[in-house]
Amino acid sequence: MGPDRRFRFHDAAMRADLCARMAAAGVAHAVGPGGAVRFAAADEQGFDDAAVDVRDAAFGPFRWHVCMCEPGEVAGYVAYTAAHGIRYVRETNDDETWFLLAREHDPEEWGLW
Repeated sequence: MGPDRRFRFHDAAMRADLCARMAAAGVAHAVGPGGAVRFAAADEQGFDDAAVDVRDAAFGPFRWHVCMCEPGEVAGYVAYTAAHGIRYVRETNDDETWFLLAREHDPEEWGLW
């Protein structure tokens, strides 16, 4: 089955780590334009396992969470994190924008919407 899913860490080192982990696990994938990692939906569990390992390596095991962000909220998230010195990694999962944050940061408490 062909690659019908797209995922991108907006951090080059994390993207490279993801690709290396997917390759080591035998998950077929390709890197498309802009660095999106493409894989088959049938391989989603292998992708998920690799992505969790990359997130754990970046933030510590069980020390992170992913927040989905509506298109109109992206600029507010970016501005708030910059103004408050909050580390995040932007992710694109198919056509959705996600923010990977340390667990102690809760966007629902930021009063952005």
